[in-house]
Amino acid sequence: MKNPRAFSPGGKPSEPPQPPLELPEGLPELPPNPRVLLLIDVDCVSYGLVEGTRERASDNDLRACLELVHATAAHVDPTYGTRARRALSSATAKHHRAVLLSAPGNSFTIRTGLNGADLALIEELDELKIRCTADLVMLVGHDGIYAPPVRTLRLLGIPTWLLALSNRVARPLRDAACAVDCIGPRCPRCPRCPAA
Repeated sequence: MKNPRAFSPGGKPSEPPQPPLELPEGLPELPPNPRVLLLIDVDCVSYGLVEGTRERASDNDLRACLELVHATAAHVDPTYGTRARRALSSATAKHHRAVLLSAPGNSFTIRTGLNGADLALIEELDELKIRCTADLVMLVGHDGIYAPPVRTLRLLGIPTWLLALSNRVARPLRDAACAVDCIGPRCPRCPRCPAA
């Protein structure tokens, strides 16, 4: 593989961004000019980058990870921006306020309550099942709650590329996704994840 498959936290804002990830093995052949739906669980990113510490990632690390994911989506589909959704809890929004305010387009869905961010992204997956407006789903998250809609999309012929940030990826989600890349600094090596 030409590009590194891992995000390395701690980078300075003045450093050049990492190159986008290449499409992984395991995905079915995509049509020319594929349409990408990008879904990011920002809570998973914030905690996954520093997994095991009970802390949240720094704003710089969160921003750099989001830039890597967005660059990868743009590499696959330059028009993905209209089909990108980022969801997070109100607590994460408060902690990473500077990132939210400086993000291009400033388009985040903020939900309160247990699994609020997860449910916002599941609504997008359910809408996709109805409209079939994407050829590939890129999901940044690790919660098992995503497994049923991801499995249904796979049966409908819409593959999901899971980008994981920690070793907390739920097994049903890992099994439902067509391809899994571990991009977090503490991701384990596993049969479905390429070496970092």
